[in-house]
Amino acid sequence: MTLAFFYCKHNDNQKNSFVAILRGLLSQLAQQNEDLLAYIYERCASSNEVTLESPNQLKDLVELSLKSCENVYIVIDGLDECEEAEEKKTAIWSRSVVAAGKNDVAKRLHLLFVSQRDGILDSILTNVSILVCTSPPQNYPTERLRESSPAYFRENYSDFSRVCSEHAALSSRVVYLRNSG
Repeated sequence: MTLAFFYCKHNDNQKNSFVAILRGLLSQLAQQNEDLLAYIYERCASSNEVTLESPNQLKDLVELSLKSCENVYIVIDGLDECEEAEEKKTAIWSRSVVAAGKNDVAKRLHLLFVSQRDGILDSILTNVSILVCTSPPQNYPTERLRESSPAYFRENYSDFSRVCSEHAALSSRVVYLRNSG
């Protein structure tokens, strides 16, 4: 089981863009797979970029990373804290990865978005099998999400796994906990 977590934060360039989200997810995925880490290092070393800034290269590397995992749980918290264009890019990319179970990755990937309701995720994820919770399941640790680190989620992954399995339809791979505020 592989788990990656990203907390978006308004006015923080390292935490409020599509590239930052992909970079954060890639870093965590690579840390959980030594072979993958070596491959990513080689790809980056042969690149002309000093740092990973290309959305296309990052998407390719994250999608490759997802293919190397058996079961992947990704938590993206506070997506509404990003600028609208960055939120849309993230939602569109997420939709493409989980779209209708068209590939092996989609079958093994579970996404959790925790976000204020701003209409963007609602509109972009309309054709994806998704479970939308307007309030969290009982005993779900949402009050701790914003203070949480990836280590918290690794220690408590069974909570997320339980939410995905107990509350999502069989074909749902995305759980969207949203606040109405």
